[in-house]
Amino acid sequence: MERYFRNYIPGAWWVYLNRDSTKRDSIWVDNFKTKTITDEDNCLSANEVSFDMHNQFLEPTQKLKVTIGFNGSDLITNSYETYDGDGKPYTFLNARNDSSSFYLGDSIFPIINNYSLWYGNPDYILPEVVKAGTLVFAPDFGLVQYVPLNSSDTFSLIKFHLP
Repeated sequence: MERYFRNYIPGAWWVYLNRDSTKRDSIWVDNFKTKTITDEDNCLSANEVSFDMHNQFLEPTQKLKVTIGFNGSDLITNSYETYDGDGKPYTFLNARNDSSSFYLGDSIFPIINNYSLWYGNPDYILPEVVKAGTLVFAPDFGLVQYVPLNSSDTFSLIKFHLP
């Protein structure tokens, strides 16, 4: 899971364009915090990060509170949790260190190879993504494509900055 979300750090930003090129969205993070989680039974410790993710179209409140960490003190199961600006659940994903797929409950989101962000354009083919509902994540980039809530418009990554 770390490969998909490690770039959400202060100073990073992403720009998206919808399919008919009439809307742009940008995502940036702030309020970045790190805390150490300890699994005393297995003598392990790891960092859990949280931050605010700002946007215009992804989510109606235009701000998601994100936590990337673990399932309690279980440092083998990673979690990605987001809540909207009103504190309502938005997205939850889990991944285990011994698996390449993401999951939530009984739903498995497998890796998709050679995914095209812009159909017919070979410059925008990603070797690996995970599609979880209307969100598409790629290693080393994070969120690369999404369909906003209450919309059928698809936004795809066109530009980014990773410090």
